[in-house]
Amino acid sequence: MNESSGLEFNKTHNLKFFHNEQGVVVSYKKKKFILGLLLLGNKESFEDEDFIKLAKTTLKYHCNVRNLPIHEIEIFKQVTPNLSNDYTPFYKYVSNEVYDNYIKRGIFQLGTIEQYRNIENCLQRDVFEGHSFLNLKINNQIVSVICNSGFNYYIFCGTKSINSDSHKEKFGEKVLYFPTVKNFAEIVCRQINAKNYYIQNVEYSTLKLYINKDNINDTKIETNSILSSRFFDIIQKHLIYPSLFVKPELFSDENEVRIIFEMKKDVNKPSRFENKLLLNQIEVIQY
Repeated sequence: MNESSGLEFNKTHNLKFFHNEQGVVVSYKKKKFILGLLLLGNKESFEDEDFIKLAKTTLKYHCNVRNLPIHEIEIFKQVTPNLSNDYTPFYKYVSNEVYDNYIKRGIFQLGTIEQYRNIENCLQRDVFEGHSFLNLKINNQIVSVICNSGFNYYIFCGTKSINSDSHKEKFGEKVLYFPTVKNFAEIVCRQINAKNYYIQNVEYSTLKLYINKDNINDTKIETNSILSSRFFDIIQKHLIYPSLFVKPELFSDENEVRIIFEMKKDVNKPSRFENKLLLNQIEVIQY
């Protein structure tokens, strides 16, 4: 595969391109995409082992160029996308202060990718939030792209871990139990006027390698002008799972569950709101 060069940036009213130290920053329909690398394949198909080798090489290159931490890699396989909602009950650990001052009063907060990438607590910070390595087959040509996106989602985090000392140390000693997950998600969805929501257990894979070998046929996408609105329509359909439900293996002990809420445009700051109806969907666990 060859790194793309001489590509056309097809600016339109809804599609703008900027450059900074992170790469090519794309603004498309009020949503941000950060392209760290774009590779076009010179043959129609590759073996899974080829994709894994490419992912290892490009991740190391990307981290070196962008001055990002290089995490250990133990899982050498592609991620397994699943966007069917999992309504299994889960837990959330918070500090006594957060519980007494906010949750007990019906005040809740949703996070964002931007927040988690820069959070002050280094134990919780993940600079790879929103990062994914997508490999798609478009017009019978392999297109591989390092992309950061998903900035138009609010995130609510929990865990499947019960009575975990490490969670108490990392997040807080108060343990909340969510037995009616669907009700909770739907109430929040209406509260913030979200378009949709997804609930999944987080998968842990440092490579964040996503492969879709099904050919995407679009005759209006050409190699030299691939950076078009039609390309980003394709990208945003495939990045949801690897960008938002996959984290580096370093965080695997969190055993995280996420509810993500799709908004019409990017959201950079956490959302804090009051809704006492949500208190009916939560139980405080005493150990």
